[in-house]
Amino acid sequence: MILIDTGAFYTLADDSDRNAAPARAFFRRQWETGRFATTSAVVLETWTLLRHRLNWGAARRFLEGLRGAGIAVLCVEPVDFELAARIVDDYADQELSLVDATTLSIMQRRGIREVFSIDKDFLLYRYGPGKRRSFTRWPG
Repeated sequence: MILIDTGAFYTLADDSDRNAAPARAFFRRQWETGRFATTSAVVLETWTLLRHRLNWGAARRFLEGLRGAGIAVLCVEPVDFELAARIVDDYADQELSLVDATTLSIMQRRGIREVFSIDKDFLLYRYGPGKRRSFTRWPG
């Protein structure tokens, strides 16, 4: 499974984004595998970002596309907030967003090892014994 982060959704929606071409190429290549998922927190953050940076229509198209695409939306659970709070504390020097920390928590809990994102936070975070494990971020 590949978890889609807010930055990736935004990049797919904004033609002027400098990461649009590689993000769209990756998305098209991976689409038929049916391995995409996201989180309820990412959906809320993406809708708000699109609404304020682009327009209401872009936010509405995102939501309609998500509903029709069959991308699994994983709900945030109380245990995710607990781990997210620890992640925010452990990485205080990086100023992680709560949504990113919650996403990292869900990925860790559900055994998701890949993320579609442009966010460096997914490259920095380490977990597991000795904090030696990391996630794979796409596109490269």
